[in-house]
Amino acid sequence: FPSANAKVLSVAWSPDAKLIFGGCADGTIRCYNTETRANAYRMTVENYGGNPTLVWSLLVLSDYTVVSGDSLGHVQFWDGRTGTLAQTVNKH
Repeated sequence: FPSANAKVLSVAWSPDAKLIFGGCADGTIRCYNTETRANAYRMTVENYGGNPTLVWSLLVLSDYTVVSGDSLGHVQFWDGRTGTLAQTVNKH
């Protein structure tokens, strides 16, 4: 993952394999274009306190919804085409 300054903890590909998403130890999800190898955009998960939230798991659905699971126990749903957060589900 070019320009990822943090460890990549999870990886998922888009249904057409044109985008790859990496969940990082710095609380970000990075999206890369596999054809141009360019960083398309970055999504930032919620963070409480001084330590970054770890993005442990990623899944990309057929409609490009990106589902992320993190170290705070949150499951977040993102628009994988734009990087916009759609919904957060907390563990409680």
